[in-house]
Amino acid sequence: MIFSDINFYLVLVLGFVVYVVWGFLLNFVLSHSYLKTENEKVKLMIENVNNKITEKRKELSEIVSKIHKFESDIITCESKIQEKEKDIIGYENGVIPINVASLKGSVGEFMGGWQNYTNNNFYTDVAIPLNDEAIKLQNIWLSKKIQNLNTDN
Repeated sequence: MIFSDINFYLVLVLGFVVYVVWGFLLNFVLSHSYLKTENEKVKLMIENVNNKITEKRKELSEIVSKIHKFESDIITCESKIQEKEKDIIGYENGVIPINVASLKGSVGEFMGGWQNYTNNNFYTDVAIPLNDEAIKLQNIWLSKKIQNLNTDN
């Protein structure tokens, strides 16, 4: 008869809730820093200091890496400025400065496009001789052009 009464189950559930709340409160009170021994307090303080030290070391390493990045950016900018100053001096003296590496890169880019075009639009037995001939002509033209630029300067 007691198992069919709703009050029985209500008392059981509410008793369990009170038991959990009291357990939580007891744990909270016992874990409070006032109840800890001096060794535990010192350990907690050392742990907090160590955490702060690791955070500051991380910040320091980030700052150092940013400094190195900025230094490399400065060196890059200085080299670009020197190149531009050389170009300005060349323009003032009537010599048109040509960057040979840039010329080779542009010709290589053009030849890559040409090879892509011939390989996609012709059969391989036609495309390979066209590409070989174009590469030979590219090398001849590029070497003559570089020689002419060196003799002009």
